Amino acid sequence: MHNISDIKGKTIVAMFAHPDDEAFGPGGTIALLAKQNDVYIIVGTNGEAGENHHPDTHKHILEIRRHELISSSKVLGVKYVHFLDFPDGQLNNTIYGNVLLKAEKLILDLKPNVLITFEYHGLTGHMDHVFMTRVATSLYEGQTFIKQIWYYCFEQKMRDHILNYYRVKNFHVYFPKGYSADEVDVVVD
Repeated sequence: MHNISDIKGKTIVAMFAHPDDEAFGPGGTIALLAKQNDVYIIVGTNGEAGENHHPDTHKHILEIRRHELISSSKVLGVKYVHFLDFPDGQLNNTIYGNVLLKAEKLILDLKPNVLITFEYHGLTGHMDHVFMTRVATSLYEGQTFIKQIWYYCFEQKMRDHILNYYRVKNFHVYFPKGYSADEVDVVVD
């Protein structure tokens, strides 16, 4: 693969499960790509399973997270955010076909050259992340106009750093192993 700054005039779609996934690592890559390409985001849910701990707002978490994603996308240079509006925390095989069809309609309209999503373990092991990675992979395999799919991942040392942070905060979650440097094709600084 060539230098990311050499990618110009393409349509790129980033596919994630939740508002904030775009900023949880791949945000810098999205921002760099958006300088010379048309970048869109498709997000599977509205993030309504999250919690609002801010004492000064009575907005529903769904409104807050949608607004945050739209604001984040403007900063990143994204042209448009598409919400699929499926239930947060409930992306599973029983609705896979519906999610795939709704995402496919957007993909057929946008005709991206590149898809970006999380790696096969969903980066953090979150089942909604894994689900959306499978949707993105299926779309990539089914559409000849999509030339590449990029799987955002953590190198091992970054994964270890984040896992240690979770342990200090007493937050217990499955966190997949990271990737060695020789398993990573492209590093975007």
